[in-house]
Amino acid sequence: ELARLRRDALALARTSLPMLLLGETGSGKSALAERVIHPATGRKGPFVAVDLSAIPPTLVAAELFGTARGAFSGAVDRGGVLEAAHGGTLFLDEIGNLPLEAQRMLLLAVENGRVTRLGEVTPRAVDVKLVAATNAELLALVAAGSFRADLYARLNPTARLLLPPLRRRASDLEELIAAFVERAFARGADRALVADYARAARLPPESRVAVAFGRARPDAARITFVFPSSSLSAMRAYAWPGNLRELGLVVSNALVFALSDALQAARRGTGATASAPRVIPVPAQSVRRLMAGAPDAGDGAAVGLRLRAQPGLRQVARDLERQLYDQLYRQSEGDFAAMARRLLGAGTPAAARRVRLRFNQLGLRVRKS
Repeated sequence: ELARLRRDALALARTSLPMLLLGETGSGKSALAERVIHPATGRKGPFVAVDLSAIPPTLVAAELFGTARGAFSGAVDRGGVLEAAHGGTLFLDEIGNLPLEAQRMLLLAVENGRVTRLGEVTPRAVDVKLVAATNAELLALVAAGSFRADLYARLNPTARLLLPPLRRRASDLEELIAAFVERAFARGADRALVADYARAARLPPESRVAVAFGRARPDAARITFVFPSSSLSAMRAYAWPGNLRELGLVVSNALVFALSDALQAARRGTGATASAPRVIPVPAQSVRRLMAGAPDAGDGAAVGLRLRAQPGLRQVARDLERQLYDQLYRQSEGDFAAMARRLLGAGTPAAARRVRLRFNQLGLRVRKS
């Protein structure tokens, strides 16, 4: 399935036509746009992604098209994301949430290659590869009158790409896990943990990582994480309600737990790492436990909060709520729809906006990756 998606995406990326990606939340639409489609376009400009479900409807037009000073109260001179993506790729996630007036403006911008900031009359030239994505049925929205038929037609629905949910892509699991392994230790604190382990196990500090499954031969030149066959079988049988986002969370957590255990063993000079330092087993029990408690599984998984004394009960409640939102934000990798599913039992755009509003009210801020 991955090979087919890449082939079709590469063929469409080289055209000037907009692209439409369809699939459930977390099925990998943004990753396909950024890591496959954008590089394949050959464009030198940036990849710019916008989640339209996270922007209040009254601010969408300003975000897309920019503003002139005085266009409305508090408006300043600034370009929108269409200008920011000039010469590159603009990824509009959850396109079905775009208000009708903004749909009209987007259609004109795509057709004419020009954008006019709010409050201005002079258009500016823009050249972008437009990639739109949604988990909604756009034809139903067209029939209901909430999505313009002409914009739907302009989004090239005859050449749309459908990303199947992970539960229908069991054959892709090994390749996907390998990609998550590489990404997990590419940089940051987890990469530093690999370096700590390499030093403790007397391996080169710049050692890279790899993954193997079952009885497959580990990579002799890398630190290899080995998933037992039983783990892979359990992962193939699992429904993955959170799709790739949930898989990435399970894999990254399982890797960190396994690496932490291996680091302790290496420092003590005990355990399997003493005789085979380049091989780190990933316990099947750990993988099963993580799947059972994954944030997107909808099973009411527990979260850990610290009770800290405050001047009053209201402050205690706010502190606990702030911890809860911060932890859910980290676990869901910034996906407010996933947070809404855990908190409210629904991942609709309206629920996601409510969660994001409360997130901001608690003094928390969206982190840029």
